Amino acid sequence: MNPEQKPVLYQTIAQLEATRSMISSLQRQVDANHPDADRVGDALQHLSAAIASLQGIHFGLESDFSYDD
Repeated sequence: MNPEQKPVLYQTIAQLEATRSMISSLQRQVDANHPDADRVGDALQHLSAAIASLQGIHFGLESDFSYDD
């Protein structure tokens, strides 16, 4: 991925985190017995996983692996 896209990625992550916060608030307001309660919970889990995945993008500038060993 092009390093020039870093600001776009960071903005996207921030927007997704704001959405996650809104969904989390919604989840607290939905009765656990309501049929959509599970859907809200699933959406929150998927969104959290997507955010974590996006946060792992390093643009080839950083690495999770060390080659100095």
